[in-house]
Amino acid sequence: MSGLSFQLPRAWTVRTDGRHALTASLSATFDPKVMPSLTVQLCDETANLNHGDCFVLTEFKCTGTAPMVMSVHKWPHGIMETRWVCPLMQDSLGVRYSSSETQFEVGKKALLLSYLATDRDTPPTEFLDDFAKSLRPE
Repeated sequence: MSGLSFQLPRAWTVRTDGRHALTASLSATFDPKVMPSLTVQLCDETANLNHGDCFVLTEFKCTGTAPMVMSVHKWPHGIMETRWVCPLMQDSLGVRYSSSETQFEVGKKALLLSYLATDRDTPPTEFLDDFAKSLRPE
């Protein structure tokens, strides 16, 4: 994605705009409502891309009263990550799920990532750790 590369597990179905955004879900046919799901957006100040508040993602709130956990990680290749993770919550149908927002930054590029998962899927922290290990600036 325009100067940053990463890997997703083969079983994921991906849709992309070809350059700056993608949505993926763990389903045989593309369905962004199937969890786990992932939305990724690239923000690149060097390419004069106008993506609104890409570089000022400073806060993420969990639904209801669930406490959010924020952490900052320094990964190899000069990648800095700010991560917000909500604990397991329950939707109106009784499905237990968790959500997370992450911002990876390298130079003047940022990769914004949203991950939703049920309690039977890979937990956000584990998924994001694996994702971060595959991330490379190009």
